[in-house]
Amino acid sequence: MGQTDETKLAGGQLRSPWPRETIWLGLLLRVHSREPAVWLGFTAAALPLAWPALGVPPDRAWLVVPVAIACGALAAIAALGDPPCGPPDGRRSPWLPLWIARMVWPVAGTTWATAGAVLMGSDRGLISGMGGLVIATASATAGCTFVARKVGVQSATAAGVGLALAAAAAAASASLGLASASVPLQTGGAIVAWAVLAGIAWAAVPQDRTEWPALQKPAAERLSPLVGVAMVTSLMAMAGCFFLAPQFAAGYPPIALAWFMCLAVPLATESRGGRSGDWLARSAVGKPPLPGSSARALATALLYGALLGWPAVVAMLLPPAVGLRTAGPVVAIASLVASAVVLVAVGWLAGRSGGGQTPRAFVFVLVAVAVVIAAAVA
Repeated sequence: MGQTDETKLAGGQLRSPWPRETIWLGLLLRVHSREPAVWLGFTAAALPLAWPALGVPPDRAWLVVPVAIACGALAAIAALGDPPCGPPDGRRSPWLPLWIARMVWPVAGTTWATAGAVLMGSDRGLISGMGGLVIATASATAGCTFVARKVGVQSATAAGVGLALAAAAAAASASLGLASASVPLQTGGAIVAWAVLAGIAWAAVPQDRTEWPALQKPAAERLSPLVGVAMVTSLMAMAGCFFLAPQFAAGYPPIALAWFMCLAVPLATESRGGRSGDWLARSAVGKPPLPGSSARALATALLYGALLGWPAVVAMLLPPAVGLRTAGPVVAIASLVASAVVLVAVGWLAGRSGGGQTPRAFVFVLVAVAVVIAAAVA
């Protein structure tokens, strides 16, 4: 057999002049193109560009940055799904090509939507800046999630950390936008908030390898550090939005919903293990809810809906600080109930088909749609 420039036969194996990583990445792209989750991530990344393509009113221009940050983070977590993990052991890990292959789809969605918006005659500066911010946020969210997984953090926790950091950046951007619609100022504030919180999160990760097994906790205990931060944030937001500064009452529902997305959705939509793991869990005493099942979705939605909803219930029962009672507590409770119903419905449908990565991506695309619509019409 003659040799060619494309392939060489050596040692009984067919070799290619292309690097092995490049071939592997190409194969991964072909494999992932069959999964709905990556296409849902593609859609979530393209959604924010639909708003400025139709025109952004001047009084809502300050929402461009937080919308881009929120949709970029949602697209990244939707596309990533539940990638492999494990405590680092000093050996070369093959995870990175898999992560890159999945993150290609949100980047492609943003690029496609940006090009389409520019061809429609939209403001090139605004569209390009928003598209770049979506890609940067998606990349940063995936990077934080990758680092968390690399040190042995569970999938749901890693996804929650990535979303929480992005939510904090979006909140910082929105807070600065209330005082100034300057996009550079909002972007700078978001970067600073992200960097500070990422440093705090990294400092909280056990650096001693003997402590890593402690991270392998049951599902109900995995997000306990985030739960504590969520409760403190919710209480502070309740006091500030409903009593100290009632004019900002509309700011509490987004905070409650953001924490619900960070805490409940990743855990409720966590992919189940192999068939043997399912059989073992089904045979266990008490039959614990399986990952990806409707029972897990229901239990998670009820737990975190109650944890995040009770500050709003307290605010609704206490007398208002001044004047008439605002609708903020009612809106927050109604939003959490609606989100829990959607999560349980998606979990029920996914439970019938065996779970997987699609439910999480579907929920996050719905959230991205809601974010874009709210920014456009609120």
